[in-house]
Amino acid sequence: QKLISNTEYQVSLFWTDSETGINLKTRPDICKRKKNVIVNLKTITDGSPAEFSRELANYDYCLQAAVEIRGCVESGLMPYVDNYFWLVVEKNPPFNATLYEFDKSDQSYSQDELDFLLNKIKKAKDQNLYPGYSDRSDNEYGILTAVVPAWYKTIYS
Repeated sequence: QKLISNTEYQVSLFWTDSETGINLKTRPDICKRKKNVIVNLKTITDGSPAEFSRELANYDYCLQAAVEIRGCVESGLMPYVDNYFWLVVEKNPPFNATLYEFDKSDQSYSQDELDFLLNKIKKAKDQNLYPGYSDRSDNEYGILTAVVPAWYKTIYS
């Protein structure tokens, strides 16, 4: 309760990335400006640590957090962000609520990922060439090798 009381909810933030010139926006769920804290509210079926870890990876929550952190600082809402939390509330009784902290080393990695992606977008925009998945190829034609799943190979074995 203390974490989410006296806060601002869904503040729209806009800024231009200084390195790439790309216009960005974000809308963090909960900002505690005086404490330099952001809280992202997630409602999911299973809020256990193992399941939330899977959700975190599957839905790129770390990248979303990096954008929100950058937005709070770049827009001037906060001078810096001390802590970022996910408040995970289960959708079904007993509606367990768990607070997960975004580790500083993972924040750093996610900020690097954000910079990488912004530069990739800028390059695509400058060249007017949006490669899709072909940039993952190891040949000049952008041809990818299809990977047949192991389970498929056992159907007729």
